[in-house]
Formats: sequence, structure tokens, C-alpha cells
Amino acid sequence: MARSEDALVALWAAQLGGISSRVAFGLMLLAAGLVVVTTRALPRWLGWLGIVLGALTVLDAAVPFGPTVVLTGWTFFLDPLWVLLTGVALLRRPVPDGRPAVPA
Repeated sequence: MARSEDALVALWAAQLGGISSRVAFGLMLLAAGLVVVTTRALPRWLGWLGIVLGALTVLDAAVPFGPTVVLTGWTFFLDPLWVLLTGVALLRRPVPDGRPAVPA
């Protein structure tokens, strides 16, 4: 039978992994949003949304139970939506020779 200290260590390690992955994803959103805003490769609103969601995701990981949870708690659901919207924007974007990226 496992000791309770072992269970606590396992729970702590799992939570720490969750925090670090949320920080990494938030930083990726920030970087992708900055690239979109500066290069205009995709719609600028998508870049600004990525920047805002990235900042909120990092804040959510840093302070998971603070007073900002009302704003940052939604990032768990909005981050995948941003990824989906970015995928749709990439598919709809024409390739440089004028043809659509995916044949209609």
C-alpha cells in the first residue's frame, strides 16, 4: 500500500506539470500573436486575440486561485478555440500564386 506522502508528492508533481504546460502554451500564444500582428500573415484580430489569450493564460497559470480567476478561468476553453480559428484562417488563406490552399 502506498504511503500518503507518496500520494502527495505525485499530486504535487502532476499539478506542477500542468502549470508549466499552461505557461508554455501561453507563451506560445503570445509569440504566435506577435508574429501574426507584425507580419500580417493572418487577420490582425487573430493576432491580437492570441496576445490577449496568451497573457491571460500565463496569468492563469501563475495565479490559479487569485482574484483574477474570473478573467483567466475562461482561457482553458478559449485557447483551443483560438487554435481552431487559426487553423481555419490558414486553410482559407490563398497561397502566393493565387490558388486557394485547399481545393474547393
